Amino acid sequence: MTIKHALSAIQIDEVLETLYQRFAKNEPRHSGLDWTKIQEKLVANPEKLASLYQMEATGGNGAESYYAARGFRGILSV
Repeated sequence: MTIKHALSAIQIDEVLETLYQRFAKNEPRHSGLDWTKIQEKLVANPEKLASLYQMEATGGNGAESYYAARGFRGILSV
């Protein structure tokens, strides 16, 4: 899946902060991992970061993120 829009600097900061908070909250699960290196990889891969942003925006619903990225907003709403 390709997200065809770039995130703004504010959106990048928001998603990175959300991911960092989740990482820090569950630190025992991530022993041996360095957040700085993870963040560097995310920033170096803007499409992946945009996908994560979309998943966060839809509450983690991958299918909804997929359709929203293609302009089908509300298609899964009941």
